[in-house]
Amino acid sequence: MNSKYIAIIKERLSIIKSELSKKAAIALAIAGNKIQRHDFKFNIQGIKIQGIKLDKKKKIGIAGIGGLGVVSVIVAVVLVSSQLIGVTYNGKIIGYVNDEAEYAALIDNAKEQLSKENSNAEIVFDEADFSTQTEFVANTDAAKIIDEKDLISTLSDSGKIKASAYAIAVADKNLVSVATKKDANKVIKEIKARFDDTENGITGEFLEEIGIENIETKLGKFKSVDSAVEYLLTGGAKEETYVLEEGDTPWAICEREGITQDELKALNPDFNFERFLIGDELKLTKIVPYVHYQTVAEVTANEEIPYNTIEEETDTLYKGEKKTKTEGVNGLREVTRQVTKVNGVVTESPELSSTPISDPTDAVVLVGTKAKVSSGNGGYSFNSSFSGGNGILSDAYALLGVPYRSGGKSPSTGFDCSGFVSYVYGINGINIPVSASGISAAGQYIPLSEARPGDVVCWGSPGSSGHVGIYVGGGQYIDAPVPGTVVSLRSSAYYAPSFAVRFF
Repeated sequence: MNSKYIAIIKERLSIIKSELSKKAAIALAIAGNKIQRHDFKFNIQGIKIQGIKLDKKKKIGIAGIGGLGVVSVIVAVVLVSSQLIGVTYNGKIIGYVNDEAEYAALIDNAKEQLSKENSNAEIVFDEADFSTQTEFVANTDAAKIIDEKDLISTLSDSGKIKASAYAIAVADKNLVSVATKKDANKVIKEIKARFDDTENGITGEFLEEIGIENIETKLGKFKSVDSAVEYLLTGGAKEETYVLEEGDTPWAICEREGITQDELKALNPDFNFERFLIGDELKLTKIVPYVHYQTVAEVTANEEIPYNTIEEETDTLYKGEKKTKTEGVNGLREVTRQVTKVNGVVTESPELSSTPISDPTDAVVLVGTKAKVSSGNGGYSFNSSFSGGNGILSDAYALLGVPYRSGGKSPSTGFDCSGFVSYVYGINGINIPVSASGISAAGQYIPLSEARPGDVVCWGSPGSSGHVGIYVGGGQYIDAPVPGTVVSLRSSAYYAPSFAVRFF
């Protein structure tokens, strides 16, 4: 069909559009000798006319076009067409809007809704994936008018929605991202606020280089401010092996390392937690922060000056017995230290200056020299004349609150587990070893179910126990647990001993 014919047809189309009702749709069929009934569509200068079926009842004829002779042009009008904007995504039409303004609003509304659902992040669409085209649609009731929910669903299914996020970079490595630059700055600010003491003018600095970078990422790949702060401070888990030493118990290790017994057992499924030995190995998980924030400040505080303990011999007490003659009193001094903290934990605190406030008063302890009868068992014996554990219990209770000290054997210096037990037994006239393994080997083995107040409870195996305490009855015992703690009353329900030994 040449340009002359097209011009005439366009003219007739203009007449039809102006004269027919709003529900008209146009189809053309060119036949040689009779009207044919069929579906037909064609485009003229970008205008699409579709969904038309010919009908003999309504027609317009055109004759005598040029020197080509007589040609019948039949125009059948069946339905009225409506002009819509088709929205295409990745080459496939996904619905219609009424005009370009509605299309622009559709995109903006979808971005706004996605932004609200994703911490106000800036949503990024690949505009090359979208296109629009003007169409005349015959059946407008069947045409799908798309809204932002439909568009979001289509984009979500495609997995191509992205967000403009901001990553916290530590030593040039992007570790965690948040929705906005404001959030990224807030993460850094909150870490500083956690460890700075602005009231006293103490501020610090990151030990690593910290930066903020704008990135594009898929939805759901960034964190809230609080989650980002915790992620950077708790960091990654690093597994290491710990060798049990004298005085160690698995539950005490849990307390020291800040993990639960279930977590420790999960890390060590083959470990025998009922019978363990010095030298056994446990797997532990260490938390290594991704960022380290350091503060350095001069801190002045009062510190106690420990008193000394002087021992005086007396024949009024049996050998191994001790009795306090004069209570010691700690002194006091004002000390200035340069305290360095990393993530709130003191790493060093050298003393800069000190001013005495009060001197300590020495404690005087009477030490027995009277001989007593003992019987066998490696030089350690049972006291057959001992009336029971009441004296042991009262002395054990009196020592509650004494600080733990590795190798400690007296109230003035502090106790470790075996030092505490041997001290209490010693002042009650019973000489026992000063190591956990020695105590567990020297005493008479007693099943835990038959333990009575005053017996020594042990963890591990006889002769190789790693921890000991004094049983007080009712499933409780007193012991010196771990560094940083004090002599305490504890429950077997928290961590049960393996067995008991008896010396009286």
